Amino acid sequence: MLAALIVIASRGRLTFLADLYNFGAMLAFCMTHLSLIYLRIKRPNMKRPFKAPFNIRFGKYSLPLTALLGGLATAATWVLVVFTKPDGRNLGTVWILLGLGMYFYYRKKQAIAPAGKLEVEKVKIPEFKAKKYKHILVPTRGGKETQTVQMACEIAKVHGADVTAVHVVEVPFSLPLETPLYHRTVVAESILKRAEAIGLEFRIGMNLRTIQARTVDAAILDLIEKESFDLLVIGTVLSPSGASRGYGTIVERVLKNSQCPAWICCSSW
Repeated sequence: MLAALIVIASRGRLTFLADLYNFGAMLAFCMTHLSLIYLRIKRPNMKRPFKAPFNIRFGKYSLPLTALLGGLATAATWVLVVFTKPDGRNLGTVWILLGLGMYFYYRKKQAIAPAGKLEVEKVKIPEFKAKKYKHILVPTRGGKETQTVQMACEIAKVHGADVTAVHVVEVPFSLPLETPLYHRTVVAESILKRAEAIGLEFRIGMNLRTIQARTVDAAILDLIEKESFDLLVIGTVLSPSGASRGYGTIVERVLKNSQCPAWICCSSW
């Protein structure tokens, strides 16, 4: 709203908007450079994942040359705007005063000191140990729930784990368990290839398994028990009434009897 009013007040003069932008932008850039210098002085031993190059040492402090030059340049440009651009100076000053007024009003309303500091303290939880996953099992169903495989790959990337994608071909009780089911096997291979392609996108090598079993849940539980998987990532599809129907009988039976933690990826239709 305020931005629209300022555009209207400019009456189409781009120089007016440019002066106002230079006033605010140069002040913000200058403060950014000063903040970096201040942190180098105030907290010289702070752990920094990235440190700006071209540093100059002043006693025990190492100050970045880029911040020194950038701070001087932006400060000089801001001073130039203040002395030579009355439109940018006047409206910019009003903008700053309005912002400060809103800031102090909010802090007073919330009973917070104007210059109050926020300190983050690390909380230690007794007997807490960060969980590390090394062997992740992700069952595939129809090949459409790709977010389940994506989630497994994301977790594997963080923990440096390996992922096994398995597709269970259910064999009817009227047939021997070893009965070749060629059509279902071809479909299973196609689904697993899709999972493998997702793994390649994440640069995760994926183990592909096709298993024939009487029931899906029994096959998954048997794999977890025999091959010591430490995480199961399983997907389920919820209908609009899914909240009352639960996650589905297969998923519920797996969760009830699984010997390892499980992450559920839900999607709706």
